[in-house]
Amino acid sequence: MKVSLFFSLATIFVSSALASEEDNALRGKRRLDVQDAIAIVKNSVRALIKDDPANAAGFVRLAFHDCVGGCNGCLCTLNPDNNGLAPFVILLDPTVNEVKDSELSRADVWALAGFTAAEVAQYKKNYIPFPLEWIGRVDVEECSTGDIAGLLEANCDEFPSPNLATPGLLEFMDETFCFGNEETTAIMGAHTLGEARPENSGFEGIGGWVPNMNKLDNQYYQQVLLSGWKQIFIDNEDPIPDRYQWIKGGNGPTDKKTFMLDSDLAIAVDFSGNLKPTGEVTCPLQGRRSCPFAGLRDLAVEYAQDNELWVRDFQKAYAKMLVTGYDTCDVEGCTAESPCVIGNENILDGENCVACN
Repeated sequence: MKVSLFFSLATIFVSSALASEEDNALRGKRRLDVQDAIAIVKNSVRALIKDDPANAAGFVRLAFHDCVGGCNGCLCTLNPDNNGLAPFVILLDPTVNEVKDSELSRADVWALAGFTAAEVAQYKKNYIPFPLEWIGRVDVEECSTGDIAGLLEANCDEFPSPNLATPGLLEFMDETFCFGNEETTAIMGAHTLGEARPENSGFEGIGGWVPNMNKLDNQYYQQVLLSGWKQIFIDNEDPIPDRYQWIKGGNGPTDKKTFMLDSDLAIAVDFSGNLKPTGEVTCPLQGRRSCPFAGLRDLAVEYAQDNELWVRDFQKAYAKMLVTGYDTCDVEGCTAESPCVIGNENILDGENCVACN
């Protein structure tokens, strides 16, 4: 019978009564309280975002990328899908070291940075908290020493192609995060933050997915549902692949326009049977013989009309994403004030996630 080891953080960890004072001295300084460590991380992340609001998007993306294949505190810069994330690892590394004598792992710090960034990037009206409800994510061995060089070369997991029609998007989200239609549609709204740079991804998305790329709100869905998207070809130099992307914004420079990927528009339009491996779409978005609407479109419409609904659903999906690789189904009552601890017995062997319902 499987035994889940979870403990409330209210549990007091004390040294064995048999340990001598000399043994305690060898342990170094006293273990940092978890709530104090959480406060240190949140304050650090808030300061970094205040210094540069664009950091919010980087922290949200870093936590997501860490959890593809299981949240384990590693980032493979040999994988081009992780291009542009190394600076955020380096930004957070002093904070990781500052709380290393607590129960927060590197993966926990990255998750908390993503949650905090999502909080800071919201408008104050109808603000939705993103609490850290779980700690104890296990850093893989290559990344547990604090060696940044090793950190940036480990954990080379596969990421989804940006050239996905609706079925491919749903398949990846289901297999990787156990997401259904609602969670998939909600998590795609993370693209309301940030931009895409050609030197990182090959996409000319410096104008962002939305006009205000530093705010976490439902602009993304409003943009996805607009008419007038035009697909263009981007001719890149090796080793960056050539790309197809969608742009909107008149006749000015491409880098001033908002943009979308095939996988973004896939929540509104289904390209199935009309999408080449290169990303080129062969059916028009409007007019006769246009691409059919995607089955996710109604959800996108709901989110476009109700920001609070989307932020709440995004928080739930993002929280589920950031425990990928662990079985957390059997425990309830985990809160920001008393997070639950993931035990080694809860690491999923050979699976990314388990469906809890």
